[in-house]
Amino acid sequence: MRVPRFGPADLGRRVSVRFVASDALGALGQPQFRDVVGTLIAADDDTWVVRRRDGQDVAVDPEAVVAARLVPAAPNRLRRAADIDTPSLERIAAAGWQPLEAEEMGGWLLRAAGGFTGRANSVLALGDPDRPWPRALDDVARWYRRRRLVPTVQVALPWGQALDERLAAAGWIAEHPVRVQVVDVASALMLVAVRDDLPPLELTDRPTPAWTSVYRYGSAPLPPVGEAVLANADEPVFVLASDPGPVPVAVGRGALTPGWLGITAIDVAAGARRRGLGGHVLRGLLAKASVRGARFAYLQVADENVAAQALYARFGFVDHHRYHYRRLR
Repeated sequence: MRVPRFGPADLGRRVSVRFVASDALGALGQPQFRDVVGTLIAADDDTWVVRRRDGQDVAVDPEAVVAARLVPAAPNRLRRAADIDTPSLERIAAAGWQPLEAEEMGGWLLRAAGGFTGRANSVLALGDPDRPWPRALDDVARWYRRRRLVPTVQVALPWGQALDERLAAAGWIAEHPVRVQVVDVASALMLVAVRDDLPPLELTDRPTPAWTSVYRYGSAPLPPVGEAVLANADEPVFVLASDPGPVPVAVGRGALTPGWLGITAIDVAAGARRRGLGGHVLRGLLAKASVRGARFAYLQVADENVAAQALYARFGFVDHHRYHYRRLR
């Protein structure tokens, strides 16, 4: 049977490898096999390096491999949201917040969307580029500058620490630290009760004018390109709460991928805050996800947004990993 050969395109993927251990022989002098499961962080003709869940790196000689396969990040294999590895969760999150333009560069994905949000306008780097390092950075810089965007790389931490150090040494500046948090949907729904005193929720698959009237991008209204990015997912869900009138007062956005709900764009109108509407919208998204069979949820929250973190903690969200952006000035 032909054994699969891993290469740069597989970096960041979860793998299972069985190999002949060169330092171990059985009682009859026969070779002994060892197994390692983890994230592939290096792969060339001479060596594969697999990082186990406990952080230990295992170097494997490809010539000693007798079996190897990619391990899918299937939700039904996970006991809880926190068990997913960082690259798999980043890929799921990328599917829930897609750019308007993308180009692959080996294990890097260049993304652009007119400057609306860092996630849609940065390199998702979950492996190695398909070209030498200095050339890769030059090509990234040209790609973004042609689109009048600042060259930017999203770096997941601590998983991408080596990448982060290389970018820092090349003069790329760290900005905007973000926490990626996860929760089990069933547990979250048990923690926060339904509020019958709050307005009913309207769910749509596109942002309506009433929805966009509430959502703010930072302190500004939604830019023209923003609506296209918000709707660019396989199964987006938009939630709107309106006071009698109707007067839109709170919104949220979800993105459903197999087994997962991505939560973004929770916002409450300035005159309607401190009524529990943010939690009301969040619970509505989680309830929709539960009906659709999603077991887990994730979100991204800026380090400085302590108010949002307090809301998410009520639902049981916990930190999974962090990321920040490295920008070339």
